[in-house]
Amino acid sequence: MVMLTECFAKFSEGLIFREVDKARDSIQQYLSIQSLTAVNMSISGRELDDGVMITRGTECKDWIEKLVVSASTWNFQN
Repeated sequence: MVMLTECFAKFSEGLIFREVDKARDSIQQYLSIQSLTAVNMSISGRELDDGVMITRGTECKDWIEKLVVSASTWNFQN
């Protein structure tokens, strides 16, 4: 699951900073990992607690919001 979160964060970062190649590569990696874990989760049942997933999602959202703030203050003079 950590790999999925990292790929999604890299994808979001690529979109924020308009790095299309990075975003494309990250989403391809994300989708390939997600397809593998979806099969694994369906076979073994739900492995992770919902609270863990909510916490991870909140942390990722906060990290992306920090990137948005830093990107909005960036300009060519900095």
